[in-house]
Amino acid sequence: MKNKILFVSSLFFMVFVQLFAQIEFESHILNPKFNANRPYESFTLDFDSDGDIDVISGSYYDNKITWFENNGNQLFTPHVITNETDITNNIFPIDIDSDNDTDVLAASGYDNKIVWYENDGNQNFTVHIITDEADVANSIYATDLDDDNDIDVLSTSSGDGNLTWYENDGSQNFSPHILIGSPSGIYSVFAIDLDEDNDIDIIYWANNNVFWLENDGNQNFTQQIISTDIHAAFSLYAIDVDGDNDIDVLSATFADDKIAWFENDGNQNFTTHTITSSAQTAYSVYAINVDGDNDIDVLSASRGDNKIAWYENDGNQNFTTHIVSIEAEEAVSVYADDIDLDGDIDILSTSGEDDKIAWYENDGDQNFIERPITMNDGAHYIYSVDLEGDGDEDIIVALYFVDKIIWYKNDGNQNFTENIIADNTDGVTSVYALDINNDGYIDVVSSSYKDDKIAWHENDGNQNFISHTVSTNAIRAQSVFAIDIDNDSDMDLISGSSLGNGVAWYENDGNQMFTTHPLPQAHSSTCVNSIDLDSDGDLDIVSVSHSDHFITWFENDSNQNFTSHDIQLPLGQYHANSIFPIDIDLDDDIDLLTASVSMITLFENDGDQNFTACEVMSGLIQGTSVYALDVDGDIDIDVLSTASWVDTPAIYWHENIGNNLFETHTIFSDTTVPESIFAIDLDCDSDIDVLSASFGDGKIAWYENVSGSAIEEDSIISFKQRLINYPNPFNPSTTISFSLKDNSAIQLTIFNIKGQKVRTLVKNIFPKGDSSILWDGKDDLGISVSSGLYYYKLIVQGESTIKKCLLIK
Repeated sequence: MKNKILFVSSLFFMVFVQLFAQIEFESHILNPKFNANRPYESFTLDFDSDGDIDVISGSYYDNKITWFENNGNQLFTPHVITNETDITNNIFPIDIDSDNDTDVLAASGYDNKIVWYENDGNQNFTVHIITDEADVANSIYATDLDDDNDIDVLSTSSGDGNLTWYENDGSQNFSPHILIGSPSGIYSVFAIDLDEDNDIDIIYWANNNVFWLENDGNQNFTQQIISTDIHAAFSLYAIDVDGDNDIDVLSATFADDKIAWFENDGNQNFTTHTITSSAQTAYSVYAINVDGDNDIDVLSASRGDNKIAWYENDGNQNFTTHIVSIEAEEAVSVYADDIDLDGDIDILSTSGEDDKIAWYENDGDQNFIERPITMNDGAHYIYSVDLEGDGDEDIIVALYFVDKIIWYKNDGNQNFTENIIADNTDGVTSVYALDINNDGYIDVVSSSYKDDKIAWHENDGNQNFISHTVSTNAIRAQSVFAIDIDNDSDMDLISGSSLGNGVAWYENDGNQMFTTHPLPQAHSSTCVNSIDLDSDGDLDIVSVSHSDHFITWFENDSNQNFTSHDIQLPLGQYHANSIFPIDIDLDDDIDLLTASVSMITLFENDGDQNFTACEVMSGLIQGTSVYALDVDGDIDIDVLSTASWVDTPAIYWHENIGNNLFETHTIFSDTTVPESIFAIDLDCDSDIDVLSASFGDGKIAWYENVSGSAIEEDSIISFKQRLINYPNPFNPSTTISFSLKDNSAIQLTIFNIKGQKVRTLVKNIFPKGDSSILWDGKDDLGISVSSGLYYYKLIVQGESTIKKCLLIK
């Protein structure tokens, strides 16, 4: 499940001097690692003949076949055999050319090819095409079908309904023989001497039946039925399950959630036995003696419940279910071998949604410990803040698949060290950072989808975090935000959820005890935010939903009684995933930006909360997030977005060229399912950098702005060194100091975290040299502001910079 997230503007008002006409970005990956993008199948074997067990896998979306070299201690190094398979459906490792090394056979359903990769003995591979006419090839097997001492190939292809044998002439020239044509579809092929007459027979599924083709020894085949009413057998396997010296058959059926075995009476009459009917959308079956008790146990991978299981045979074919894992997201393949060579059977699994290939170490008593070989952490949300108060921006990331919130400590030179904030959030979807308990330290709040939880994680000042649960009733929580919504000088929370109440706010009593307030008439929500949308002096709430065609804003009457107002999405725009409020046209009212499946859209506010939709980018496939600020330093608000469709994933910035028109630029496209975007001056060089988190490949990256918005060295003010406030944090007042090279016209303004002006401290001509101005923590009306993060912006003869200050009470 892909869960959507929100972003919060804190720096939309940043203005810099633009020195270059075109902004260019250089990517930096914080977590470089190998990733298999939706792996489909994995096997074990000693691929390099060094005496230990290696792993080989094929993966869909990156077109890779990869083998993972075991160093002897189960540390695996990936080696890509190919990345040009055009969506791998199946792989099969075997010595095709009989030269005593392992080659790889592969089926590619997208381009109808069956190919083999010839190993030269040093794991260098040459590709050879067997056929390019297997219409949607979906299953392969290799064996010496005609008993002539070379390896032949079998395939099923659902596009043409064929079961085909490719006869090897001994020199790896393959002749196709169509054995079966099934217009109703065909899937899954396996080969074994089923009737024990010393030739190889074939087992396959077609038209809701499991069949076998009896080989007469001269490759004349007679079709026989093993079982009828078998719905979508995606996997078949054959072995003597009951120890009676004949070959039985097993199946995993996708449509009815069953793992079954078909008992052979010795004369190839088969009786069906159900092992389980609780393997939801069962995808794979395998059988081996797992527990060393001299009978055959069964293993399964089921996609619908993310489950790897083994079924213990008591010797009389009564099977007891044992769960190995329920965290193999969309499990599609299972295999077993003694991977660590310690004398017991370990398990290998492949799961597509989390891009995980993992082995489960058997401790000898069939307790299994997961050891991932490769895995996508599921980077779902990214945010940046100076978490430790050392003057540089750190990065916080929500990792959905591994249930972690992590932060990357910036050493000031953009070298990042990973640290854990929390590992107890089940399917974390979003994070935000603010001082929740008014102790002067930045805390973190989170939403998590699988445990319906809203939580805050208390920073003790040394970046040790204690987790506190706010609610476990945010059903399928998607989004969280923090702000003082009732203006009582403490931080409240807002959540968006797919089910249940949809949108709720959590009132902080000042001691971090939270009372839940569901909002009336709230749709399901994928993203929430808060701002004073109607400019009446209180905070309203905005929300979008993936399940309908509306933006909803909740009008606050100043007593936290909320009235809902729906804004219709334009025709063709649906499934909105992200919302971002900002005054994009600089007309002193708050506009709204949304990212949806088909479009990035600006909703222009006329000042009376009547909104006109303006297209920022159309033709967008699966827009997942949107953010806005002045990227190029030309004193207007630009837009940033992500699009996640598999063929066109990208990080974009949309340059504001005036009159609500935007020119789109691609920042980065070497990513998979980018899900979150943020922007800030991460490297403190006075231009805007971009950050992203990608759900599909787990990539966490920042894109350094290398060509624009730099402050000239001979600027009138040296912002970094000569603009500062003390004390910081402060209560009740702080002094802002700066230095001018010449007599200059200046303006010093305070903004809150939403980019709203709080107070203009001074607008006048100041003399050359050092100056100081006191801010007493009050707004333009003389009212004391609440505790929280504020920004002070100094403009000197048209040039500006911004610094942060923290008010604590």
